[in-house]
Amino acid sequence: MRLLALAVLFSLVAVAAGTHPASADSWMPPRPKLASSEDGRWYVIVEPVENRTGAGFQLVKRAKGKPARRMPPQDRNSGLSSGPSIELEKGDRVVARGECRMPMEIRCLNAGQGFLLFETYGAVGSAAVVDMRDAAGRSRFQRRLNQLFSASRMNTFRQSVSSFWWYEGLWIDEQKRDIVILWNGSAGGGVLRVALDDGKQTDAPKSDVLTRFGRGLAQEQVDALEWALKWKVEGVLGAARRAFDDASVAPLARLHFAKLLFERDDKRGEGVFIAAANDEDLEVRAFAVQHLPLAAGVAALPLLREAMRSKDRAVRGAAEYAFRHMGTRAVPTLIEMITDESAPEDYRVGAATALWNMEPAHAISAEAALAKAAKSPLKKLAYAAGHALHRVKTFREQQAAKK
Repeated sequence: MRLLALAVLFSLVAVAAGTHPASADSWMPPRPKLASSEDGRWYVIVEPVENRTGAGFQLVKRAKGKPARRMPPQDRNSGLSSGPSIELEKGDRVVARGECRMPMEIRCLNAGQGFLLFETYGAVGSAAVVDMRDAAGRSRFQRRLNQLFSASRMNTFRQSVSSFWWYEGLWIDEQKRDIVILWNGSAGGGVLRVALDDGKQTDAPKSDVLTRFGRGLAQEQVDALEWALKWKVEGVLGAARRAFDDASVAPLARLHFAKLLFERDDKRGEGVFIAAANDEDLEVRAFAVQHLPLAAGVAALPLLREAMRSKDRAVRGAAEYAFRHMGTRAVPTLIEMITDESAPEDYRVGAATALWNMEPAHAISAEAALAKAAKSPLKKLAYAAGHALHRVKTFREQQAAKK
């Protein structure tokens, strides 16, 4: 389940009814949200209202000639900050504004037809899960969870103190004029369509997920791919190839399709992965870096080394993951990195952490370098190297005892 990051503790009191015991949960302050229509001519902004549980929305017409508005990059190194407000850009015009609950997700329709507020932040499944707004921002219809599903089906959804965790993704099908929702419970999942005009709902075949390959937001395509694989939908590989071959597809989604093809011995995405390892979009870069060894083998090592110099923690973490899973092939490079006293501390710490987390049998040739780094005056480096050294020594001693 795709869950948002969480931080403000909820009181652990009432337990929701159902077949699953409720688990504790907590929430971070919500961040502002922005979603553009597929045609790029409209967008909606929803921002939390300070000291209140609700939010404010603005439906905006994009200035003529400007590209689709994208969500401003969030500072992923800023801890629990709720993020800055999203400002209007010059020439853009607000056509509707008002108040609403803070949603989990938003979508904007083409041609200024309105927007979707989906689920409630902090209370998933407990209020209106679908709130379809018209061009003036008025609620066209709302649907609660018990209007979409039977009680027996709802009892299969995982529950926490605050929420029912029931959905795995959604998008707007502009052609059929439906909201498409991927749902999942302990007894299985499926695809639900809710009509944009009147809220009428129908169960759809799981193969509908393939219709999102190559279209829409990157995350929508990634969700569609994930569940097509989990549900073993027929025709996934062919649909993934067609989506990957379209260079206009969202870069993050295209990388996911390329990864699947690599895993099926189709190497057509190698160049895309290597290029994306230096992408300006940090989410795209992190995914490419994490899976570079799959695409490039040992040729990935210089790129991983450079990625470890990134100021973004997620990119450095992706490089550490990739180094770790390369095992012995990465160890000589990691030794050079942890012993490079001219390099930034985070760079050396990342290398030591990769050695700490890989199988100790793979890291044993780094023992001398780790021993030296463990005595470093740089506390983070000494800590990571010390733990890696302990694992290597323990493994070596265990192997000696077996002889």
